[in-house]
Amino acid sequence: MVTDSNQASRPTWVIMIAVALVAIASIATCSSEDRTGIAGLYTSKPPAADEPDRFITLDLEPNHVAEMRIAGPGEAPVVVKRGIWMAHADERVRVILSDQDGRPIRDDITFHLEKKILRAIIYDEQIYGKTDLILKRRK
Repeated sequence: MVTDSNQASRPTWVIMIAVALVAIASIATCSSEDRTGIAGLYTSKPPAADEPDRFITLDLEPNHVAEMRIAGPGEAPVVVKRGIWMAHADERVRVILSDQDGRPIRDDITFHLEKKILRAIIYDEQIYGKTDLILKRRK
């Protein structure tokens, strides 16, 4: 009896191809759109020792892109930071900002979601001050 050595490996290849096709199909059907209802525009006017009139806008887009704009007092230029956001099951929202006005940065903020309010629980106090960073949903 003559056996083809490739025959023994065929079932393994068939299974691997089937698994790959299922994985591709599941990725294709998954949407990157926000299904949590968190996406929206959040704003705040938090007090800070060195910038009492600072105004923050955080736009969490449905495709998980985040954009933060920080307007300082008077004629100070608006700082624009961009990155991504993700929701966690325990009502936390993490925003990772990686670009500031075209320059690479690392600004990682974790918020706790309370109805329509994002309250920062992990953030850089050097950037945002020691007072609570609270953003309220506007739309």
